[in-house]
Amino acid sequence: GHVDTAAGTTLDVGLTGKSVTVDGAVDTPTRMAGGRAYGELAGTGSHDLASTASIYFNAFSIIQAVGFSGGSGGFQAEASSEGGQDLGFLSNGDYAVFTNVDFADGASSFEIRESGYGGTLTLRLDSPTGPKVGTLNLPATGDWQHYATTTCPVSGVSGLHNLYLMFSTGYNLEWFTFIHAGVNNL
Repeated sequence: GHVDTAAGTTLDVGLTGKSVTVDGAVDTPTRMAGGRAYGELAGTGSHDLASTASIYFNAFSIIQAVGFSGGSGGFQAEASSEGGQDLGFLSNGDYAVFTNVDFADGASSFEIRESGYGGTLTLRLDSPTGPKVGTLNLPATGDWQHYATTTCPVSGVSGLHNLYLMFSTGYNLEWFTFIHAGVNNL
């Protein structure tokens, strides 16, 4: 089910006996799968999930870009024309990390909702210099709040990893997801 909480609220993640305190509003569709608690964090600021190994991102669910675990650069959350918030003010060399992303037995493609004036987004695993698993050339949408969905193939993505989104200037990000290997997404 969904748990709506306010800033500073502690969420119990169930069977693990651990909890997470967040610094922004959270809409958390939680579920248990394979003994892991899955949740999606949204809000302002970073969420240190590395110290709470009980929270995982399901790579095959929608992950809000503002739910990042950490990163480097001057990017920030801002109001989105699609409701909620997007991740904006991205600059060359900035990156956001999403810790404990569960790719299960593999992903074949990456899908992202973006807006702006185009740029490149590179996907890396486990560090800013880790294995590159995908690159997107994001098309210009003509406005910072006019969104389009873009997809690229990925390779070498399975198991549990930290996902690094490496940014260039020119776009905002709303959400992303991965497509499970073997799924025909026509």
